[in-house]
Amino acid sequence: MILDLHASKSIEENFATFSGNQNEILVIRHKIRRLSLNYYAQEHTMLPSTAIISHCRSLGIVGYAEKMPSLSKFHVLRVHDIENGEEMESNCFEHLRKLFQLRYLRLHVRSISALPRQLGELQHLRTLDMGWTKITKMSKSIVQLQHLTCLRVSNLKLPEGIGNLQALQELSHIKVNRHSMASCLLELGSLTKLKILGLRWSIVSTHSNKDTFVDNLVSSLRKLGRSSLRSICIRSYHGYTMEFLPDSWFPSPYLLVHLLCCLCLFFYFYFSKF
Repeated sequence: MILDLHASKSIEENFATFSGNQNEILVIRHKIRRLSLNYYAQEHTMLPSTAIISHCRSLGIVGYAEKMPSLSKFHVLRVHDIENGEEMESNCFEHLRKLFQLRYLRLHVRSISALPRQLGELQHLRTLDMGWTKITKMSKSIVQLQHLTCLRVSNLKLPEGIGNLQALQELSHIKVNRHSMASCLLELGSLTKLKILGLRWSIVSTHSNKDTFVDNLVSSLRKLGRSSLRSICIRSYHGYTMEFLPDSWFPSPYLLVHLLCCLCLFFYFYFSKF
C-alpha cells in the first residue's frame, strides 16, 4: 500500500513515470524525467505515442521486450538501470556510447558478453555496475573514465591500466587468474582513494609466475593499507592458495574495518575489526 501511494504521488507530481504497474496511468502528457519499465508485470508494456522521453534523465528497466525504446531517444540520460533482461543482446547497447551525460550505469543482465569499445567516451560516468554479466574483458578505453568512483563486476579480469582510474573508491569483485597480467596488480597500489576492494583470486600454487603475482598483490595491499582502504574481500576456491596473505601483510592497515577471506567450501574466516 505504501509503495502504491509513493508511485501514485510520483506520477501525480511528474517526479517519475511507471509503465507496467497494475495501477498504471496510461495517459502521459508531460515530459518524462524518470521512467521505469516493468516488462515482467505486463507482457506488452509500451509507452504511448504522447510520451516525451527526450528529456528523461533516469531509465530503469526490468525484464526484456523486443519493442523496448531505443537509447538513441534519451539525449540527456544520467541514470540507466537494467535488471534481468535475459534475452537482451549486446547490440541493444550500440547507442550507449552516445549518452555523454550518463553518471550511473547498472547492468544485471546475464546474456550480455560485451559493451561498446567507446565506453571510455562517457567521461561523466561515476558508477559502472556490471554484476551478473558474461563480460570477461573490457575495452582498453575503460581506464579513460577519469571520474569513475565505483566499478562492480562479476567475471571481469583485472584490466591493464587500472592505475589510471585515480578517482576509484570501490573496485569489486575483479578477477585475478592465469590470464591476468601480474603488473596490473602493482597498479592497484596507486589507487590512493580506494576504500573498498573485492578480489577473486584464482592463481594456483603451481603457477610458473605465482611468486610475482603474490609479491605484487602484497605490495599493493601494503600501499592501500596506508591510504584510504577500509574494506577488503578476497575470495578463492579449492586449488588456489591464499596461505601467503596472513603473514605477508605488514605493517597492518590502520584504517581497515572489514576483512573477509573466503576459500569457498573449505574454510572461512572473518574479522569485523582489524
